[in-house]
Amino acid sequence: MTISKKQSIVLRVLLVAVMMTLALLASSFDSAAMGGLEASGHIKSIGGAHLRAGASTKSASLAVLNNGSVVEIQKEVFTHKKKRSAKYKWYLVNTGAGLGYVRSDLVKINSYGSAAGKTSKKIAYRKGAGTKMSKKGNLKKKATFTIVLEAQAKGSGAVWYKIRKGPGYYYVKSSTVSVSNITTGLPAVATEVAETPQEVVQSAEALRVVNGACAWAVNIAADNRFHYGIKPNSQHNGCYFCGTQTLEGGRAKTGVNDYEFSYCCNPFVHAAFAHGGGEPTMLQICQNGSSYDYKANRGYDTSPLFAKLGKPAMQSLKKGDVICWSNHVALYLGDGMIVESTGGDDNVPFSEKWNNSIRVCALSDSRYATAQRTYRYIGNSY
Repeated sequence: MTISKKQSIVLRVLLVAVMMTLALLASSFDSAAMGGLEASGHIKSIGGAHLRAGASTKSASLAVLNNGSVVEIQKEVFTHKKKRSAKYKWYLVNTGAGLGYVRSDLVKINSYGSAAGKTSKKIAYRKGAGTKMSKKGNLKKKATFTIVLEAQAKGSGAVWYKIRKGPGYYYVKSSTVSVSNITTGLPAVATEVAETPQEVVQSAEALRVVNGACAWAVNIAADNRFHYGIKPNSQHNGCYFCGTQTLEGGRAKTGVNDYEFSYCCNPFVHAAFAHGGGEPTMLQICQNGSSYDYKANRGYDTSPLFAKLGKPAMQSLKKGDVICWSNHVALYLGDGMIVESTGGDDNVPFSEKWNNSIRVCALSDSRYATAQRTYRYIGNSY
C-alpha cells in the first residue's frame, strides 16, 4: 500500500497529537497521584492552634483549630534554608475550615501515606528540604525507598520528598526520583470543623468554674469592706481568704484597721477563680500568696488552664474572659460589663471612692481598644 505525501503529513500530525495527549495524561496522573500522598494528624495544643494564611506567625489567622481536631497534612513547608526546628517547619493542612498552615510542633502525625521511590542516579539525602540543609548520606543509582510526604524548600518551587530510611525520616529532591504505588494515610473520618478565632470550646466543668469566679467577684465588689490596695513597689498583695494579705504599708493610712480587706487587680481576678470557681491550681498559687504575673512572665500565656485569644473583637468576649492591659487586669462578665479592682482614694476609709475601687462597670470601646491580651479559662479537661 502506497502512502501519499499528504497522508504521511496527516499521520505525523496525529502521532504528535497522541503523544502529547499521553504526556498530559501521565502528567495529570502523577499530579493527582502525588496529591493522594498525604498524612493524617491531630492538633495537640491545649489552647488550640491558629490556621494561618501563610507559613508564618505574622500571617493572618483564618481560624483556631481545637485541641484534638483531625487534619489532613498535604505537605511540609520549610521557611529557613538551613534551620529545621518547629519555628521553621510548617504543615499545609486541609481542615473543615479549609486549607491553611499550622506550625509543625502543634500537630501530631497519626499516619503517613506511602509511595515507592526509586532514584535514576546517585543523590544525597538530607535532614530537611533544601540543598543547604545538612547532608546525611547518599542513595545509590536505582536505590529504592518509601516516600511519605511532599516537602517544600525555602525560596524554591522545587518539590522534595520526605522519605523513610530505617528508623528516621530524611529528604530528597524529587527531580531524579520516580514514584509509584501511592497509598493514602488518611483515616476514614471527617475533619472537625475549626472554630473561628476566639470561639474556644469550654467544657461544662470549665463553665462552672467561670460562673463561680464571676459570681464571687461581683459579691466582693458589693462588699464595702473590700477595696483596692497594693504593697509598696509591688503588684502582688496576697489574698485575704488565704491569710496571705499584707497588713502594713501600701495605701492605707489614718489608722485604718481593715487594710487586709484589699486586693490589687490581678490577685483579685486570681482569687475569683481560686475561691469562687474552686479552681485547684489557682487556689494552690493563691495560698502561696502570689498570682500569675501578667506583665513580665505573663503567667496566663504559659498556663495550660487558659487559651490565648490575642485581641478579639469585644463582641466576641465571653463571660469569665481575663482582659489584660499593660498595667491592669479585669474579669469580663458579659454584656459589655467587667468587674475589677482599680486605684481609689484609700486615704478616706469607706468613702464613695473607697467603696468603688472594687467595682462592676461598663467596658467602653475606647477603653477596650487599649487592652493588650485576653485569655479564656478552659481547665485541664479541654
